[in-house]
Amino acid sequence: MAAMTKPELTELVSQLVRDCEDYRDQLSAARVRAMEYYDGVMADVPAEANRSKVVSRDVRAAVKKVLPSLIRTVLGNDKVVEYQPVNQGDEAGAEQATDYINYIVFPESDGYDAVQDAAHDALKLGNGVIRWWYEKRKSVEVSTHSGLDEAALVQLIADDTVEVLEQAQSVERIELPTGSVEQPVFAVKIRRTAERGATRLAAVPLEEFLVHPDAISIDDSPIAGIKRRMRRSDLIAMGYDRDLVEGFALAGNADGEDEEFARRRGIFGDGQETAKALQEVDYYELYVKVDADDDGIAELRSLVFAGGTGADNLLEDAEWDEVPFADLITERRPHQREGNAITDDMAEIQRVKTVLLRQTLDNLYWQNNQQPIVQEGVIQNPESVLNPKFGQPIRVGQGVDVRGAVGYTAVPFVARESFSMLGYLDQEATDRTGISDASSGMAPDALQNMTAKATALVEQAGIGQTELMVRTFAQGLRRVFRGLLGLTIKHQDRPRAVRLRGRWVTFDPRHWNAGMDATVNTGLGAGNREDLSDVVSRITPEDTPIYSLIEKGKCNTHHPEWETDELAAPGENIRQEGDEYTFGAIIAPTRLGNYTQILRKDWIISATQEVVAEAGNVQKRKYQKLKKGVEIRKDLEFAIADTNASVAGATRELGSLPTWLTTNVSRGAGGANGGYNPTTGLTVAPTDGTQRPFTKAILDQVMQTGYQNGANFRHVSVSPYVKSVFVTFMSDANVAPFRYAVSQGGERNTIVATADYYEGPFGTVMIHPNRVQAGSAKLARNAYFLDTDMLSFLWLRSIQEDKAVAKTGDADKGVIIGEGTLKVHNEKGLGVAADLFGLSAAS
Repeated sequence: MAAMTKPELTELVSQLVRDCEDYRDQLSAARVRAMEYYDGVMADVPAEANRSKVVSRDVRAAVKKVLPSLIRTVLGNDKVVEYQPVNQGDEAGAEQATDYINYIVFPESDGYDAVQDAAHDALKLGNGVIRWWYEKRKSVEVSTHSGLDEAALVQLIADDTVEVLEQAQSVERIELPTGSVEQPVFAVKIRRTAERGATRLAAVPLEEFLVHPDAISIDDSPIAGIKRRMRRSDLIAMGYDRDLVEGFALAGNADGEDEEFARRRGIFGDGQETAKALQEVDYYELYVKVDADDDGIAELRSLVFAGGTGADNLLEDAEWDEVPFADLITERRPHQREGNAITDDMAEIQRVKTVLLRQTLDNLYWQNNQQPIVQEGVIQNPESVLNPKFGQPIRVGQGVDVRGAVGYTAVPFVARESFSMLGYLDQEATDRTGISDASSGMAPDALQNMTAKATALVEQAGIGQTELMVRTFAQGLRRVFRGLLGLTIKHQDRPRAVRLRGRWVTFDPRHWNAGMDATVNTGLGAGNREDLSDVVSRITPEDTPIYSLIEKGKCNTHHPEWETDELAAPGENIRQEGDEYTFGAIIAPTRLGNYTQILRKDWIISATQEVVAEAGNVQKRKYQKLKKGVEIRKDLEFAIADTNASVAGATRELGSLPTWLTTNVSRGAGGANGGYNPTTGLTVAPTDGTQRPFTKAILDQVMQTGYQNGANFRHVSVSPYVKSVFVTFMSDANVAPFRYAVSQGGERNTIVATADYYEGPFGTVMIHPNRVQAGSAKLARNAYFLDTDMLSFLWLRSIQEDKAVAKTGDADKGVIIGEGTLKVHNEKGLGVAADLFGLSAAS
C-alpha cells in the first residue's frame, strides 16, 4: 500500500475525534453535576415555594479539607522534584537539572498554579490534566529619552531590537575650562522589541480534553489532544495565513447546558455584530498514532486543525516525540483511566443532608413563627394578628374571652430527630472518603522520611487516605517533570546565568540526559510503624554553621587542585604622550590543592538487640544509621575548624581552615601563621600564641585588614563563650549611645540581652555560636571570619551507607562513609582572630 494521503489522514482523524467527543459528552453530565454540587447549585433537589432553600455544601467542604494538605505536601518542599541519573556520568547533570527545574523553570512556567488547578479538578471531577509546551513570548516597551549627546544616542539605538519612533535635536551651550561650546542634544522616543522563549505548564479544562474511550492511559490512547475556541486574531498572531483563518467556520454556540457554560458562566458572543478578528473558531491540537508512511508501525504525529477536522482545515502536520499531557488522579480505578472523585462519594450525602437541613429549618421556622387561629368577627383590628408589630394591642369586643379569641397552631418540634441523622451522615461521609478534620492538618515535613513521626500521623483518622491521595497524585506528576526537562533541553540553545541561593550560576541543559527519571518529593515514609514512646529524642546538637553556610561541590581526585589570582596593587599610572608600549611578563596564578579525608562511622547490633524492645529502641539499625549520620556531619565541622595541617598518603587529612590563613589574621603574643606550602603541596599548622580576651578592637582590626585586602566578611563563627563576650560589646562607650528599648506591639518593654549582628566601619557580620568549637580548647580559641564565596567543600564520595558490609556471626553490622576536602578559593577572603579565651575568662 502507498503512504496515506492527506484526505485519508484527516478522515481517520475526524473519526477518532468524533469518538473522543462522544465519550467526553457521556462524561459531561456527571462533571456538570459535580461542578454544580461544588458551587451549591442542586437542580435535582428543587426547593419548594416559601420553604427553606439552604444547600448543604459537603462536596466543597471535603475538597477544601484535603486540598491544602495535598498541595502543601507536594509543593511545600524545598525541592518539588529530583532527577535521578540513569547512565554513568549523569550524576552532575541530574543535580544541576534538579536545581534548575525546581528554582527557575518550574516557577517561570506557572507550575504552581497548574498543579493546584489540576489537583482541584482531580478531587472534584476525578481527573486533572496538565499540558506542557514551549512558546515564544514577545515584549514591547516604549520609552522616551532626552538630554543625549551623539555618542549616547548611537549606543542607545545600536541594538537591532530598537526602533526610533520620534527624534528631536536641539543645541545646548556647555561650559568647559577652555570656554563655552555648543553641543547638539537629542531627544528620542524608541520602541524596544524583545522575544524570549519560555516553557509553560497549564491545567486543561476537562471539557477541552480529548482522549479515546478505549484507552486506559494517555500513552495507550491512539489520540490525545485539546479542542478549544480561539479568536481569529490569535490564530493569525501565531503565524497562520490570514485568508485561510478568515475562511474557517465559526464555532458552535453554547446552549447553556454544556460543561464550558457550567464552568465559565457565559461565553463571548459570536454574532454578526462581533468584529471578525474577535470571532471564535474551533481549534484542535491533536497527537495521533497513525501509520502514515505505511511501514506497519504507527508513529506519533502532531496535527493542528482550525474550523473543523477536514483536509482544508489542517494547519500543521509533523512527526512528534511525545504526548505533552499528563493525567493526574487522587484515587485509582483499576484498569480504567478515570479516577474516583470526592463528588462520587459525597453527592448522595449532600443530597440527603440538603433535604434534612431544609426540613429541619422549616420546622424551626414554624416554631418561631406559629400560625394564629382567630375567630372571625371577634378581633376588632385583624391586622394586629395578620401583621403583628411589637407592642401593638389586639382589641376584642366587650365580654369576649381573649383566650378563646386568639390561638396558635401547635406544630410538633421534630427537628431534634434530624440532628442525630445529620451526625450519622457526617460519619458516613468520613467512612466513604476517609477524609476527616485531621486531613487538613498534614504538614509537608510531617511526612518526610522520619519514620516515627510520619507513621504516628498516618495512624490518625484521615491522614492515611490523604497520604494515599498524595502518593497517587505525585505518581502522575513524574510525567509532567520528565516532559518539562525534555522541553528545557530541546529549546534552551545556550547557557543561562541565573541567581540561585545568593550566587550567580550558569546552567547549560544541552548536555543533560533527557531520559533521566524524576522523583516527586512528597517524602512519604515507607518504614515500619513505631509507637511515639519508642522514639528517642536526640538532644545532642546537630548544628554545623561553617559547613552549612558554604557551597558544596564535587571533585574527581583525592588531591583536587585549583588556581588563585589577584589584582595588582593600585599605583600611579601616568604615561607620556606618544610613548612606546612596554610589556611586562604575566604572573602565573598560584596553584593550590588539598587532600581528601575519609570520614567513617560504624556500628554493630546483635540479633538479640535487634528484636528486644529496649527503652527507646536505641539499638535498632534505623536509629543507629540516622544517629551516625548526624555524628559524621559534626566530625566534618570539627575537621574544618581544627588546626590540622594537610597530610598525604593512605591516611590522608584535609588541611583545616586555620592552616590556610596568613593575611587577615590577629594572633596573641608569640603566635605564628601556618599557610600553604607550594613546594610540598601541603598546609602548615599555625603556632599558638598567648591567649587573650576577645575585644571589640580585635574584631575591628580583623575586619579592617580584610576590607583592605578585598574580603567581604558576612559571618563569624565563634565558641558560645566568645559569643557571650560579644554581647557585652553593647556596653562599649562607643556603642551604648545607639541602644534603644524594643516594644512588642504595645505590650511591656523587653530587656534585650543579646546581639547577633555587628555593623562596624568595614561591614556587617553575623556572629554564629558554634557548639562544635565549644567541645575542644584548640577549636574554641579561634574566631573565623567568613566570606562564603571564598570557601566550599568538595565531595569525592558523598556520605552514604556501605551496603556491601558482610554479615558475620550473630550480629548486624553497618558502616556509613564519605570522603571530601575543604577548598579555600582565596585565603585573603577569609580571616581569623586567634588565641582567644574561648571556654571561660581564663581558658
